[in-house]
Amino acid sequence: MNLENLLKRYHEAGAKTFPGDWDPSYALSLLASEELCRQLDTLKPKSILELGSGSSSVVVRAWLKKHPDVVLVTGEHNPEWIVWVKEHLKGEGLEERTFKSMADVRAGKEKFDFCFVDHGPAMQTRLDDLSWIIVRCDHLVLDDWRTQVKPRHTQRVDRYLRSKGLVPVILEGSRSDPVQRALAYCKGLP
Repeated sequence: MNLENLLKRYHEAGAKTFPGDWDPSYALSLLASEELCRQLDTLKPKSILELGSGSSSVVVRAWLKKHPDVVLVTGEHNPEWIVWVKEHLKGEGLEERTFKSMADVRAGKEKFDFCFVDHGPAMQTRLDDLSWIIVRCDHLVLDDWRTQVKPRHTQRVDRYLRSKGLVPVILEGSRSDPVQRALAYCKGLP
């Protein structure tokens, strides 16, 4: 799987579909994508919850090509965005898997081995979901840790995670990310 080419095509398609509105800084960088795949390779989850769709959807589904038995559920708040992401995945030859509204994901009772939370533009919505996420997911990775997130939100999330015994640690592979999009691993630490 060539993540660099996948991400390049993702950006090209986004800029073409949303001229003037496409902001590549919302997408996972190559370094963060590689780190996400390293985490998946290390943890070998049997079930994944992805909150927020887009470039992470492409990266996770590319990883799933080698792991077809893994269950994936993607929660997204924007129905129009889901349509675009599904079309892009189809064009890349990647499986769509399961997309659900955030309300449906919140209402569910499924447990997951791994959860990837992409803060993105709906960051506050997803931060408010942490209480059920940490109960239903064994491993948690947060995108945009201490970067795009406004300081008061980062502090609130940090306090909440620590109150639950979780310490966010920036993953080494994303530390040198030129766009400062660090990934933080927040559960299952020794």
